[in-house]
Amino acid sequence: MKTGLPLLLVLVVLVAAVRTSVSADQCCEEVTPPRAGQEDLECGFKAECNMQGNCCPDKENVAMVRQSYTCDVNCLLIKQIHHEMSASFLYQAYASYFQRADVSLPGIQKFFAQASHEERGHADYLIDYVNKRGGHVQLDQLEVDRADWMEGLMALEDALAVERFVNRKLLDLHKRADDLGDAHLAHILEHDFLQEQVKAIYDLGQYVTRLRKFAPKNIRNVRTSSYRLAEYMFDQNLLKSLDKQGST
Repeated sequence: MKTGLPLLLVLVVLVAAVRTSVSADQCCEEVTPPRAGQEDLECGFKAECNMQGNCCPDKENVAMVRQSYTCDVNCLLIKQIHHEMSASFLYQAYASYFQRADVSLPGIQKFFAQASHEERGHADYLIDYVNKRGGHVQLDQLEVDRADWMEGLMALEDALAVERFVNRKLLDLHKRADDLGDAHLAHILEHDFLQEQVKAIYDLGQYVTRLRKFAPKNIRNVRTSSYRLAEYMFDQNLLKSLDKQGST
């Protein structure tokens, strides 16, 4: 990926990762049970953790359905939910930008709108899964500090970096599930997440390659007619392809 502005957007996702960088062992270790009169302490016995690595009390009704589900896996799943929701939020911001009348790239807009919906679906899936396994989810606030991506290529490069980051976190989560013998979690990650990540990374890699062929070395200074024409044709072809997929 080129250096410069594309990396700024990726920092939004990476900052989210830093904010949840507390290790599972650190945030999930059991703490001393509260004494009488101190039941309102933030962290109780067998505490679980939220996206910042802070503890949140265990729930009796959750414990009834928990089976072979460890606290550190719960922590990692909550962090993965945050990564998926961050990607969805970013892609929705992309879609809004490229729909503007002064940008008007409907193909790229539709691609990111669908990508946002897909990533939100991943987050919802994991929230449902955590609840079924007897875990506890506490969501965090999301925000985007940019609203201008200048060119389609910049946004697609950012998206490729985001997908590679999310894929790496999924692989880390899969390895942890394997290490803990959590066969069910490993199965759903392989069949419902990792396969889609491989395709998403491949598709974005192709899109970036096509546009880079017409882009100058410094994308921030792109004003060449060759890139503008290539971007327009790419956008129209992408829109037709997405419309065709939607009709099948």
